[in-house]
Amino acid sequence: MKRAMCLLIAITLLAGLMIASPGYAGDGSPPPSPLSEPSIMTAKLGEAPSTAPPGELIIVDCALLRPLGIAAMGIGLGGAIVALPFAATTGNFKVVGNELIMKPFIYTFKRPLGQMDYAYPF
Repeated sequence: MKRAMCLLIAITLLAGLMIASPGYAGDGSPPPSPLSEPSIMTAKLGEAPSTAPPGELIIVDCALLRPLGIAAMGIGLGGAIVALPFAATTGNFKVVGNELIMKPFIYTFKRPLGQMDYAYPF
């Protein structure tokens, strides 16, 4: 009985993945981001639409992405310490620092809440 139940769940999940997978026709470019267009629902009469991110993105950002960013900072710091001797031989201290330490720091602490496609300043 247990094996049949596991098999039924696995088949259901696989069927759901096949049915729910999006099909994009065109040149292979990804679909536009929902944040790229201003929200008409948040605009008041006579005002331009707002580009504020929806509340769901802010919640996901606070609950999931910020803690993952802190973990990425720790992993990046460890990787920078390991890469330091190799960077010293080639003189790439700045590249190692930017990629492994500064980008996770900026993504975690400097990026506005809910803005997933934040452009790095360097």
